[in-house]
Amino acid sequence: PSHARRQAFLINEADTAALDLGLEVRAAGTGSVVVTLTVTERHLGSPGQLHGSVLFTLADVAASYASISEGDADNDPAAIDFVAGTQLGGVLVATATEQSLRGKAGIYDVAIRTGVDDRLIATFCGNTLRLV
Repeated sequence: PSHARRQAFLINEADTAALDLGLEVRAAGTGSVVVTLTVTERHLGSPGQLHGSVLFTLADVAASYASISEGDADNDPAAIDFVAGTQLGGVLVATATEQSLRGKAGIYDVAIRTGVDDRLIATFCGNTLRLV
């Protein structure tokens, strides 16, 4: 596997929040990553719908893992737009892509889609700052 893929899996093992949510890194490359989540009851809020913080965490983790393929980075400002809901048992696929990397600053876009019918669930834009 590539260095980026090994790095993403390594970080996932140490990332207890990602592990507790059941996030899985499916593919990683330089400046990109695919992270999945199967929606279970533990991901639901009180009205029985997927909790927005779970979507934000999924997107944030994907952006973080995409950025670490370039070296350790810290997430800075980020924004998410919720587009649609999803079903219990559904698989969500978060694809993070590097949009810009200038010096120590990076911008990463994440699209979260359903695994079955490719419906858009949320979009996310996160900024990173290299630590070194």
